[in-house]
Amino acid sequence: MAKFGSLCNGFASEDADLDITILTNCFIDEKKIIDHISTYMQFKLHEEYIVRTYPLANTPIIQVIKKTDKNNK
Repeated sequence: MAKFGSLCNGFASEDADLDITILTNCFIDEKKIIDHISTYMQFKLHEEYIVRTYPLANTPIIQVIKKTDKNNK
């Protein structure tokens, strides 16, 4: 697994989201693994975090956002 986005490039603020991905050099279907990890994370983190999956992006990612009043959707 790897961090991705603003957390890596230094532009993350205190309320920034966390983007993670999995990078492999083999024949593992990364999109399928991202989906399984996302499902688990949604189950474990649903009370405090919003977990979104973008499996069709060039680099499939899971986005984790801390729930606040403004994004608690």
